[in-house]
Amino acid sequence: MTLIIRKYNEGDEKGIVELLGLCFGKLDPLKCLMESWEWRYRQNPEGPGIEIVAEDNGRIVGHYGIIPSRFHLEGKDILLGHASDLAVHPQYRRRGLFLALFKEVDAFLREDTAFVGIVGFPNRITYRAYFQKLGWRPLGSIPLFFSARFPFLFKVLRVTRDRAIRTQDKGILPSRISFRDFHLELLEGLQGLQGQENTSFKGFMRARTKEYLQWRYMGLPDLGYTVYGVWKGGCIQGMVVLRPFEYRGVVVVALMDVVPFPIIDTDTSRELIERLIIQAHRKGADIFVAGLWAKGLDLALPKGLFHLPDFLNPRPWVVGYKAIKEDFLATDLFFTLGDGDII
Repeated sequence: MTLIIRKYNEGDEKGIVELLGLCFGKLDPLKCLMESWEWRYRQNPEGPGIEIVAEDNGRIVGHYGIIPSRFHLEGKDILLGHASDLAVHPQYRRRGLFLALFKEVDAFLREDTAFVGIVGFPNRITYRAYFQKLGWRPLGSIPLFFSARFPFLFKVLRVTRDRAIRTQDKGILPSRISFRDFHLELLEGLQGLQGQENTSFKGFMRARTKEYLQWRYMGLPDLGYTVYGVWKGGCIQGMVVLRPFEYRGVVVVALMDVVPFPIIDTDTSRELIERLIIQAHRKGADIFVAGLWAKGLDLALPKGLFHLPDFLNPRPWVVGYKAIKEDFLATDLFFTLGDGDII
């Protein structure tokens, strides 16, 4: 075995995609597509991704990706590396490759004057390594909330359910806010609202610029996002991003992002989510999932949502970071499922 840890070279992408497909393809078939790799590592408006690979006799057996990501922290812009696509070939696991890959990533980013740190979402397998061996700091976890409909109850209570839905539809938002299909040209109308979001929230949050939103939610159609504009009084007020998918025969709709946050105010944002829950179930979703972490903002839990404890969550969204060039500490935080879904 001649194992080499090195930076990405042109032409490595074929071996990288094959490795990602082997490690993640059953759960995320998009990892098997070259278009998905190009979107993450070549089309990002913040610049091309950074990739460190482990090679054995010409074969890619390990990979660690970094996606350049702009964040706001207490009113100023910082550039972080978003950790992504950590993969080790099954035959090469438990040999220290993960630690070796990360150390090379860490050294590379220290040479680049633009990056101040790394942020990511360690899973249960890598949690201890990140926080006990690699110097990461935990920021907490994105709480997951859900609303479920049970078909057998709905059959019994169909009349009651339909009457309740009609009543809720009339009482929540239509007189104030409407949903419409979102088009690229509407991103221009969000820029002023985004500026208000960035200045009003003094904590730690992703800089959701027009270029980022276009790339993140519209750049790879295979991801299946549905984007709606939120309107009031004939003016665009924001956008919401949903991702419908099927998991073991269960139809799920996930709320990925709300831009800006809050839309108008926290009460309107809560009512907005309540309306989305109703619409999702009316269109056949068995489960509606929302993961918005707005520590530092007072948002009451929308009606119909229940908190899913981390120990019951098959994939807890733990957030962590490591400072590289300057120490920073985030207390008020804003993350969404859209921040973690990219990995």
